[in-house]
Amino acid sequence: MCRPLSPRVLMARIAALRRRVTGERLRQGLVVRAGAYQLNGVGRFATLHDERISLTPKEFDLAMLLFSNVGRVLPNSRLEQTVWR
Repeated sequence: MCRPLSPRVLMARIAALRRRVTGERLRQGLVVRAGAYQLNGVGRFATLHDERISLTPKEFDLAMLLFSNVGRVLPNSRLEQTVWR
């Protein structure tokens, strides 16, 4: 941190960091559903109507990120950092 922050701003930044870390940990072990699609974070596979879909690792990571954030606008930088690191 470059300058002194108000306690309120500091707490907001800490909460945002905690949400990001917790969200990443949760996605690794969750089954995410979006409509007829289902993503299994442990086995790293996707299904559509109970039929397995073959996805590359990057496609799976992108699908997991998007399906975990349905209804939210994600900036390009978050997509790049999460999927392409």
